[in-house]
Amino acid sequence: MIKRNLSFLFTVLLCSIYVSDIYSQGDLRAELVGQVSHEINSNDIWGYVDQEGTEYAVIGTISDARIYNLEDPGDPELIAQIDGAESVWRDFKSYDQYIYQITQRGNDGLTIIDMTQAPDSVSPLFFTPSITVNGVTEVLSTCHNLFIDEEEGLAFVAGCNNGVGGVLIFDLTQDPLNPSFIGAVDERYSHDVIVRGDTLFSSEINQGNLGIYDISDLTNPQLISRTRTTSSFTHNAWFSDDGAYIFTTDERANSTVDAYDISDLTNPILVDTYLPRPNEGIIPHNTHYIDGYLVTSWYTEGVIIIDANRPDNLVRVGQFDTFLGTGTGFQGCWGAYPYLPSGDLLVSDIQTGLYVLDVDYQRASYLEGFVYDAVSGEPINGAQITIVDDTKTTELSRADGEYKMGTAEPGNFDVIVSHPDYESQTITVSLRQATVIPQDFMLFRTGSSISVERLVIDESGDPIPGAQLTIQNNVRDETATTDEEGQYTSLLIAGVYTLRAAAWGYRGIELTVDIIDGDIAPVVLEKGFEDDFFVDLGWTVSGNAQTGIWERGVPVLTSFGDLDSNPGVDLPDDIGAYAFVTGNRGLSAGADDVDNGTTILTSPPIDVTELRNPIIEITPWFFNEGGFGQPLDDTLTISLICDNKITEVQRIVNQAGEGGFWREPVRIYVDSIYKRAKVVNLSISVSDQVDSGHLVEAGIDRFRMFEGPAPDFPSNQEEIDVVLAPNPSDGFFFIDVFTNEEVSQVLIFDISGSIILDDTSGELEVDLSGIEDGVYVVDVMFSTGVRTRRKMLVRKI
Repeated sequence: MIKRNLSFLFTVLLCSIYVSDIYSQGDLRAELVGQVSHEINSNDIWGYVDQEGTEYAVIGTISDARIYNLEDPGDPELIAQIDGAESVWRDFKSYDQYIYQITQRGNDGLTIIDMTQAPDSVSPLFFTPSITVNGVTEVLSTCHNLFIDEEEGLAFVAGCNNGVGGVLIFDLTQDPLNPSFIGAVDERYSHDVIVRGDTLFSSEINQGNLGIYDISDLTNPQLISRTRTTSSFTHNAWFSDDGAYIFTTDERANSTVDAYDISDLTNPILVDTYLPRPNEGIIPHNTHYIDGYLVTSWYTEGVIIIDANRPDNLVRVGQFDTFLGTGTGFQGCWGAYPYLPSGDLLVSDIQTGLYVLDVDYQRASYLEGFVYDAVSGEPINGAQITIVDDTKTTELSRADGEYKMGTAEPGNFDVIVSHPDYESQTITVSLRQATVIPQDFMLFRTGSSISVERLVIDESGDPIPGAQLTIQNNVRDETATTDEEGQYTSLLIAGVYTLRAAAWGYRGIELTVDIIDGDIAPVVLEKGFEDDFFVDLGWTVSGNAQTGIWERGVPVLTSFGDLDSNPGVDLPDDIGAYAFVTGNRGLSAGADDVDNGTTILTSPPIDVTELRNPIIEITPWFFNEGGFGQPLDDTLTISLICDNKITEVQRIVNQAGEGGFWREPVRIYVDSIYKRAKVVNLSISVSDQVDSGHLVEAGIDRFRMFEGPAPDFPSNQEEIDVVLAPNPSDGFFFIDVFTNEEVSQVLIFDISGSIILDDTSGELEVDLSGIEDGVYVVDVMFSTGVRTRRKMLVRKI
């Protein structure tokens, strides 16, 4: 439906005057020209120019698309309001005299808006063809995004309900109102897509990859490469005018705009990243490139203009904050369109609607160079360089000592260079617009540096190669690995340090050491299996979960109402502050929980041959809440692996309202599961049922293996073997004995060693239908005191 509403326009005009006064302060090289508020939330935005040269803004809301005539950009005129499916997401692109719209809800398909009679008349067509992808035919109903190659007349539609949600390709040249389907790139779900010539770039958000495809044959696209973007949540991408670089966003808190050199499409190289306020939880959305600038919608930061003329040195040169509130999250600026011939910038804000901005695009003033040790001449990694301007622009030197940075405005600035091991240095530099000022820094170490050799040995005095160490105090934080001789050498400043060391197959240790000279006593590790995760000892991660992948880190608390979801601390009384958790980005409970799949954490091999009764212990955390009215059926499963056989030991579920917490340690009696095993692995898997909407978080800490008491079989009697059948069992099973002696007692234990059955009836038919699925241990005693070998029973429906 097309609507005209003069009273609404009058209300919008009053809102424009009010908001203009609010936004006249505090922005950088961007001024408000016009603004229109909406009575409901808005989403994406695009621009259109008719054959007469009249410019238009096209903006989506939850319930419709709205088209504004910009003949007077200070007073946008609403000429059409096109109703559609209720949806948070809308996206627009244009071709010839048509605007194409998709939405991710309802059944609108591809909405084609005919602008041939604009501004007098605008008419929509809902294009919902049947499309066959990978042998399956479905009606086109919903999509997430689209891109149009206007030179070739091709539409690329991403994230549709067809196939796996890859990219559908349509020809617009024959009939723009009835596009013909050509083919699909349907290997993975595509959140966004852009095309340059014969190359298609797909933002494969679920795997966190930028997928690059050769589409020279539109009916048979071929993968060229995939690149994991820095926050593993690839949301959108846009290429430079010359096609030599591509720029991506990841829609996660504290994520950056990434710049990649794509001169070799098989191997994109990350050359720089940009984040306006580190560690503040802000989220980028979409970025577009124009004339060497990136125009990026950054939710609560508004729209940010980045000078990308030197892609390896991204510098903010403009900003306009459309967001009135405080805090972070998915609110504020949704999109920005910089391609109108007038140069006006169109911006959409979720809460406050449409903005027309006048942007003064100006090149940055660049400062680039190296930081070196003044004595050795070696490069210094991690030196902090700060330009004392209004924003205190800060950069860290790289491994080769290089740094690149800049300011929005030219002028004379103090530059401070600091590093924990070096004396700070301050100089004044004169920065000039569009000019690179080279400046190297030579830093002197504070005090007298000491060459410290650390030796890590076992109790016999033999060196331990590959041991992992950290050495820390209030100014130093270093991680190291010992060489084949068990040694690691470093330069330190005299002082008191906390030293932690660990190696797989040994018990970790924490020491306080006073570095006075280069002599430090050897670090002695006892044999044994312990891991408090303060260093990386080689646990591996696998699985297919889209988010919430297992990672080692200092846990960051998240909450769901008044319930803890992600742990805020590791277990007390172990070494360090680290644990393994499923996603650790903080913010909300759903920001990085386990979604739509399973993430699996597997230990390195555990040698159990030297222990008579090996017992493994691990402490889990588990949280499961929310969802779309479905029962809480997500799980944390602890299993033991031996010779490629996986045995489930314990499955943990969460009760509604229970919240997450560090649970009692899970104890695993290895011999009860794999008798006479030599090497086992521990596996912890966490699963979120697909499309359940549940919140799922997990953690583990304090891994241990130790020797339990020896089995108490009578020393003067032989053991009698028995068979349990069926095994696995649905709860009912028989005990077949190979002796004429009478059975006097049947004992059944769960995997933690607790007795769940003590039967002295002598019956050989056992009913365990009332117990949970899992692994159990069965002992059978006979009248003479002879006992069976312990038998493992699996209870599984």
